[in-house]
Amino acid sequence: MSLLLAPYNDAMRLGMGFNSFTQQLCINDAVRLADGKKGEPATDQHLRPQYRHGQMVGADGGNVDVSQDVVWTAKFVDRISEVTDSLNVSGSLQIKCDAIGGGGKASASFFDTNKFKESDINYLIQVRVTNQRLSAPDLIHFDPVAHVPNSEFTRVYGDSFISGFTEGGEFNALISIKLKDRSSAKAIKGQLEVDMNFKAASVSGSAAVDKSNSSSNIDGETTISVSWKGGGDIKDAEVSDWTLASLKAVAMEFPEHVMACPMRTNAILTKYTALKSFYETSVRGTPLQYENAGVYSSALLDAYMDYKVMWRDIQQAGWEVKQGQSMLTAKADIPQFADLALEAKADYTTRLKQHQRRIEEIQARNATKALPTPAVSTEEGTTESASADPTQPAASDALSSAPAATTRAVVKSSTTSPAPVAFVSIPEELPEAPMPPNNLKPYKPDIFGLDAARRDCRFEMIKIVREVDAVANDPKVACDPTRLYQYLSPAVFQMLLPTVTNLSKQKAAELAAEEAKKVEEDQAKEKDKLKNDLVSSQRDLGKLQDKQRELERTKGELEGKVRDLEAAKSKLNPHNGWAPFALNTPIRFRSIANRTSLDFDWSDNRGSKNFGQYDAVEHNNQKFEILSIGPKAFAIRHIASGRYITTQNSRPDGGVYMGMGDFPFPVTFQCLLDERGNANGKVMIRFAEQDEYTFNSEGIQCRKLIGWMHAKGANDEWQVKAFNDLSM
Repeated sequence: MSLLLAPYNDAMRLGMGFNSFTQQLCINDAVRLADGKKGEPATDQHLRPQYRHGQMVGADGGNVDVSQDVVWTAKFVDRISEVTDSLNVSGSLQIKCDAIGGGGKASASFFDTNKFKESDINYLIQVRVTNQRLSAPDLIHFDPVAHVPNSEFTRVYGDSFISGFTEGGEFNALISIKLKDRSSAKAIKGQLEVDMNFKAASVSGSAAVDKSNSSSNIDGETTISVSWKGGGDIKDAEVSDWTLASLKAVAMEFPEHVMACPMRTNAILTKYTALKSFYETSVRGTPLQYENAGVYSSALLDAYMDYKVMWRDIQQAGWEVKQGQSMLTAKADIPQFADLALEAKADYTTRLKQHQRRIEEIQARNATKALPTPAVSTEEGTTESASADPTQPAASDALSSAPAATTRAVVKSSTTSPAPVAFVSIPEELPEAPMPPNNLKPYKPDIFGLDAARRDCRFEMIKIVREVDAVANDPKVACDPTRLYQYLSPAVFQMLLPTVTNLSKQKAAELAAEEAKKVEEDQAKEKDKLKNDLVSSQRDLGKLQDKQRELERTKGELEGKVRDLEAAKSKLNPHNGWAPFALNTPIRFRSIANRTSLDFDWSDNRGSKNFGQYDAVEHNNQKFEILSIGPKAFAIRHIASGRYITTQNSRPDGGVYMGMGDFPFPVTFQCLLDERGNANGKVMIRFAEQDEYTFNSEGIQCRKLIGWMHAKGANDEWQVKAFNDLSM
């Protein structure tokens, strides 16, 4: 069996009866000490360890090992029952404490339930520290009270008793965040999981977030509720306000504070059925089993809190409508409401008949009970009936003023002499009638409709409180599959409430909608304008494209004519118009056959005036330039002398000697190609008027320049390079 715990309060005592479902205290000393101490109530002296001669010993004299058990918990919670379950608070107790108001409260009352329901994110941080568990091993003798009937067993004794306590501390913090932009909820959740992670090593979170201060990144209202037990003053002097960073720091250091200053945090519960003496005692009745009631009580708590929030919202809506700040709109009356109303009405009729039969049975039993009058002794030794004295209440009055929970009362004489004791039977208390179901009609959109809704909301909360009492009296109620219409589902009740529209927000929304409509109209106009401009542009583009096609056609025709002219020109002279080097630029001509350069021995008019081919040197005698002498031909001029290469005397083999003259001689240049059709850097220099003649280096040894009309070879090929470039 798992360890049963209940939150500690100062009224708890060892051996006290306890109801684990309602978490309410019952009779004192329900269980007492045994083993020679029978009848003696247990005290803290039998429980708490004592220091003796430097070692820690328990009540039985044995050594006690004390260690610290720490549990850190950080999680998102969506329902209030998740918080109460984490705090080990019964949903039944929370409902009852909230219903009675005033000073009634439970451990889960440290946070605002309204804030919880309104928030988009609720994050619970909990640190539980247990220094040691204290128990009394001799607390095993069940000590029943005489004359307790079967039906009153659980009310008097509960279903368990307090057999010990745990010492340590508990730290609880609830972070409630109401976001302005709900779309950022996922990122904020991931940020909280990363920043508030209590694991020793954390490598990732649930969302990609910035590891800067979480508090400054949250755009919304953040409420932090904190409570702790044990540890003393857990906040450092530097902590003036609760933030996410300070919460984590305090939670991490909390176990150390608890080690120095522990408190009782929980009571250890033991079922009566775990005691051997319980079975040995002649007692009427058995404790109820609440193991299956916890889930139902959590559901009741969530429903109760939903109604509590709706009750507050209805009040707020009524005030806003009265002030003219809001308007109401009725909800639609859907067919499902009528079907559900018929089912609830039929169930109510059945329960009402059962209630009437139960009333009749109880009244019949009460009528058959005898009401004897107690005998009272007088001073003269005679006995008189107590009812003979008109100043004393009658027996029936005494019965009516007796506690309803007891079934037998003892009436004793008020005189000094002992009188016979008579047991008076108390009539059974009549059960409460079932409350009628909701009519399941949408409430009217006015103050009267809101008033009716608020009243019905309160009745539904009362029904839930009654259901808690029903489960406490009979745990089987929680497992009854036919028990469906004890109260109306909060989700269905919400569908009956009129819609509340805030007028200021509505006006702002209308203005925003009007502005959006205006923007949309402007955009439509701009779109139409752009469309018209586009059509006009397309029309103009079409015209331009037509003109372009016409120009391209004209261009094609002109290019064809140019090609024809070029072809005709090439037939006349295929080498016209191309020069191997920039015009009017100092160059040199080198023979491919013997690698010599053309040379005119001018030497500042002091040379031999011989023209031929010599080794390439950087001398002005080898510096030439190409000049344009018309659209068809070029001339080669010696820069230093200003003379031109020209023809001289004819040769017997059909050639002609070349020399220098005062007048330009027209030549053309032919670019030679390799096997792939690319220029190979070589040229032939042809006579412009007689294309068959080329500049020829006559033999490798003679080094004379002639004009040659026969077969062409390396002697007819030349390189034209910059004057200062002697490479080849």
